[in-house]
Amino acid sequence: MGIKHILTSHAGDGFPASAMTDIDGLFKPGLTANILKIYHFIRLLWWAVPFKINNPEPRCRAKVTTFFDALRTHEAANAPVGAAGFCWGGQWVVELCADRVKAANGKSLVDVGYTAHPSRVKVPDDIEKVVKPLSVAACEHDRQLPKPAAEQTRDILEGKTAKGKGVGVAHEFVWYEGAHHGFAVRASEEDKKQAAKGEMAAKQAIEWFKRWFAAYE
Repeated sequence: MGIKHILTSHAGDGFPASAMTDIDGLFKPGLTANILKIYHFIRLLWWAVPFKINNPEPRCRAKVTTFFDALRTHEAANAPVGAAGFCWGGQWVVELCADRVKAANGKSLVDVGYTAHPSRVKVPDDIEKVVKPLSVAACEHDRQLPKPAAEQTRDILEGKTAKGKGVGVAHEFVWYEGAHHGFAVRASEEDKKQAAKGEMAAKQAIEWFKRWFAAYE
């Protein structure tokens, strides 16, 4: 089963871009904004309920595993593989970096991972299982990874890096003060500070993958 077949089979099951407007609407201040929050909430439920029903965790995990297994077995059999996950995708990147499932050819599904403002990550359990190089971009205003959990994530990864120096495994944690959940992928260009932090997170990801991919050249 090739990558094209995998992508075609699972396409078209995400939230529309307009959902970002509804998410922003839930957090806007003011009387009018508070009234409109009901409207935005209902619109989000319209997409969220079917998504939740159609994408239970075991099914999503199987999709992720199948995709990276096909990638590692075919197109990237002899090339490095990296995974980047934002928000909902963060859980899967962290799980991939735990390296608990191998590809059909016996290799790891990924060599390195990056996640920004991850959600549904169980701290400390999921982070303690990480063995592959992982870079995390965390932000101050994030209900999915609140500051105590973010600080615990940082401490665990720093501890792993210290222990892994002899075997060449390192991790990275970057804290974005003042940034809001989603800043790495949907920061408004009108908000110069948020947009700048989004650019910084993108640079973090690029430099991280360049660093680890260079070892395979």
